[in-house]
Amino acid sequence: SVPAPVFRTVNASPSAPQVSIADGAAGATVSKWVTRGEKVLVKATPTSGHVCGWLNLPTGSELDVAHDSVMVAVSAPCTVSPIIANGSVRYWRGTTSTDSDVASNWLDLNGTEGCPEKGDTIVLDEGSTPLTWTLAGVSPQHWIQSGYSGKVSFCVGTSRAEGGTPAEDGVNRELKLTGNAVISSGIWASASNVSFKKGSEEVTSDEGRYRLWVTVDGDLSVASDAAIDVKDCGFACTLGSGYHTSGGAHGGTGASSGYLTFGSLFEPVLVGTGGNNDFAGYGAGAVKLTVGGVLALDGTINATPSAYKKGTTNLCSHYPAPGGSIWLTAKQMTGRGSVLANSGDATETGRGGGGGRIALYLTGEGETFDELGWTVECFGKASGTVYRETASDVPHRGELIVRALG
Repeated sequence: SVPAPVFRTVNASPSAPQVSIADGAAGATVSKWVTRGEKVLVKATPTSGHVCGWLNLPTGSELDVAHDSVMVAVSAPCTVSPIIANGSVRYWRGTTSTDSDVASNWLDLNGTEGCPEKGDTIVLDEGSTPLTWTLAGVSPQHWIQSGYSGKVSFCVGTSRAEGGTPAEDGVNRELKLTGNAVISSGIWASASNVSFKKGSEEVTSDEGRYRLWVTVDGDLSVASDAAIDVKDCGFACTLGSGYHTSGGAHGGTGASSGYLTFGSLFEPVLVGTGGNNDFAGYGAGAVKLTVGGVLALDGTINATPSAYKKGTTNLCSHYPAPGGSIWLTAKQMTGRGSVLANSGDATETGRGGGGGRIALYLTGEGETFDELGWTVECFGKASGTVYRETASDVPHRGELIVRALG
């Protein structure tokens, strides 16, 4: 016989909610043996604030509309935790526009309009539309996406203000969450850099104006139905330091092997170069995620340029763009997701671009990459670079992986 898995729920909030399983006794930490495949009701009652979501829910779990209870589908031993919002909870509706700084686009739990403020919790659900986040000066507590099928485009990533001029304080803008982020569905992306012209500061620096830079003090989870995707967020065709008529370079060279690679092995932050022409597609963008707790990835983090489209059909590019940049730091990394910074696909007669750059840092004591189930790729005409470092490694003396396709 197969032993029943233990189901455990843990208080992960300073508000110390009382949690119960299957209407049993409540406590800050409770556990229960259940039958494999069973769904069990879990409730949370915080001493203050609101339950706005749950961490580490297994696939098939069903949230109550109020989020204070959930039917957890137990297929293996698991630990789930309620997420408590101490500030206001702001639901994105986008009834007026896609702009985050318009008060009428947001509703709180009482149906009152108003833009998010520091310490609020952001919720996007099945009633939410696409969102453009421009509130870089606002630090929400939590960010929850559940039942959401749209895309959030973040206008963060550099110190440049609109018009390309550096901000006076020189500080890079980012989304900073003081709590947790749960991306159960939908897409995170940076705003696009394709409108910038040759000779602009955005292009000559290879930084663009927009890169997906996010700091999460708690945990960040990306479910299998969700993605962090910057595939079309780099430069337009022929722009960027890696541009070449025979396939662009980045972490690896393109088809013209004498063309220099660029960017950092250890801190990859540069925006991807565009392809050779309109048939080669835009470059990929850049992602930087800094997570104080667990980065649980079962979905995809993608900085691979998209294929050229003819109508609705994806076609390979003749001289495609190279892969973009991904820099991930977390105390612990879990899941079976994908991290991709490949070159765009080339035609049989075309010449491919180079792979991008990926850096992974584990900051938790004793944490290693040995059991991590992620697929990590930066393939191209020449491979890009994957750098991995743990807390026990001498800084910049971790593991460098350069691996050719096949």
